[in-house]
Amino acid sequence: MYKLAVLGNPIAHSLSPQIHQAFAQQFQLPLSYERITTTADNFHQTIEHLRSNHYIGVNVTLPLKTLAFQYATTQTPEAELAQAANTLLFSKDEVIAHNTDGLGLIHDLKNNHHINLHKQDILICGAGGAARGILPLITEYNPNKVYLYNRTNQRLHRLIEDLKLSNCEQLHKITFNTKISPSLLINCIAQDGFYMQFKSTSLNLVQTFCYDLNYGHFHNSFVDVMKIQGNKNYCNGLGMLVAQAAKAFEFWFEQIPETQSVLRLISAIDKLPPS
Repeated sequence: MYKLAVLGNPIAHSLSPQIHQAFAQQFQLPLSYERITTTADNFHQTIEHLRSNHYIGVNVTLPLKTLAFQYATTQTPEAELAQAANTLLFSKDEVIAHNTDGLGLIHDLKNNHHINLHKQDILICGAGGAARGILPLITEYNPNKVYLYNRTNQRLHRLIEDLKLSNCEQLHKITFNTKISPSLLINCIAQDGFYMQFKSTSLNLVQTFCYDLNYGHFHNSFVDVMKIQGNKNYCNGLGMLVAQAAKAFEFWFEQIPETQSVLRLISAIDKLPPS
């Protein structure tokens, strides 16, 4: 039995167990995958416990992605670029950090939404672990401009410095009252933060494709902002969730799972009322 887990806080809403079980069934792999509520205070203790109990790895979500990167003994190029990790592989005495967030987002945008990032004006909201995972890859696609918004300038400045993007001419820091009309908005702000900060924004998002990394009930407040804006061209983060999970599965097992049937399955589960 291969043992895996997803760590974070909150974590009860995570669909990662269902996704990875569906992937494992494609290859007849016996798999145990659980949710474990984990905070920054008990992160190291939790990882050591899992390693001593023969887990092969974990996924990591809020608010632990930077900690996971720092804990690892080895980092993949994707994790190095992001300075954050959402996937850890336990290999003998090594802990290998990987980041599949950017890979998953790009896959979903290109293959499921047919969006080309080249020469586009893109707004990224938030400066946490999710933003770290996607920003370096987005800049590689040569967009026209990448606008960055975060509630605190200090955290935004640290993001740019950590990712070594200070000299990137495409980047522009904005406030929520800046009057721009981006072609693509990517929301990396967790839970209800986007609504609280953008319900009265001066941004014109009517013609913008708006992508929310949240899903489930955490996506509802994003939809409320879209209604205020009169925008009907938006989506939640389920496509990215499944795509980045597939990259993590490949990292652990060196097998590439099929994702479209799993995305349909997870989308159906996401629409069910809470039990």
